[in-house]
Amino acid sequence: MKIHAIAALAALLLAPNHSPAAEKGTRAAIDLEAFYRHLRKAFSTPPGMKFALKDLKPSAIRGFQAGLLEIGNGPQQVQPVHISNDGRFYVLSAAFRFKDSMIPGLRSAAAEAGSPEPPPVLLTADGSRFLLGQPQDMREDPDAANRAKMRLKGVPSRGPEDAPVTLVEFSDFQCPHCKKAHDILESELPAAFPGKVRVIFKNYPLTNIHPWAFEAAVAAACAGMKSGEAAHAMEVSFFAEQASLQKADIGKKALEFAQKAGLDAASFSACFDRQESKPLVEADMAEAATLGVNGTPALFVNGRRIQGYQFEAVRPVIEEMLADAAGK
Repeated sequence: MKIHAIAALAALLLAPNHSPAAEKGTRAAIDLEAFYRHLRKAFSTPPGMKFALKDLKPSAIRGFQAGLLEIGNGPQQVQPVHISNDGRFYVLSAAFRFKDSMIPGLRSAAAEAGSPEPPPVLLTADGSRFLLGQPQDMREDPDAANRAKMRLKGVPSRGPEDAPVTLVEFSDFQCPHCKKAHDILESELPAAFPGKVRVIFKNYPLTNIHPWAFEAAVAAACAGMKSGEAAHAMEVSFFAEQASLQKADIGKKALEFAQKAGLDAASFSACFDRQESKPLVEADMAEAATLGVNGTPALFVNGRRIQGYQFEAVRPVIEEMLADAAGK
């Protein structure tokens, strides 16, 4: 279920600033059962899908209350929601504000504290028109801008440190497509571009749908604190046994994989049990967010985002980057 940002934006554009306290006494009780029934119909949710409206309070948008909608029967998705004070209208969205943008005369949407990232909206000064899309600056190199957001030094990698091409792979050990992408890179890259590509694996576990992915990422990052070779061996092992792994088995299997990679059992167990590598995993996830990554696998070649992960999509970009490097 996605945020319906444009409807929320329309409400934002029409609503003047106000004090939430001014809305006291004007709010009707929300008929939760009617609200949940309407959600099921409006968004065609599966039969039996559970909803729970939480933390409802006055919104910064006049005439609305803001809350959180919990969705799901197992691991729950949390969706911001706005409901009109009379209980009639609702919008599945957080509230966003506007700030000056990089383009003179236009204002861009910005998130409030604790809110998700807003849609890429540019509003005219008089509020009569808006553009939907991320502004692009022709004086800025998008590849270089992406590279500037990545930690490329002092991180585990395979391939020459001074290779002309660096491929960054954001991945999730429980993601089937990530396994396919990883297997493709393992089998195709070395033969096609021997000694010319450095590969950096970064953890981006999708914790809302993959229950053991984060723990596996912590384990692989612990290995990476010892050596790049050990980290790579852990990656291969987790993907090789992906289909049979269960959350309850991750600690035991991680230790098995670590020993197979040549790591000291006691040292690895101490790192994993204390979650010493957790900040590294969280740093990878934060980095992915700054790059606009919202799913896995996500591949970047010298900062260029690859559309897809099949080798026929990766190869021409690497060839272009190698040709550029040779021409300098």
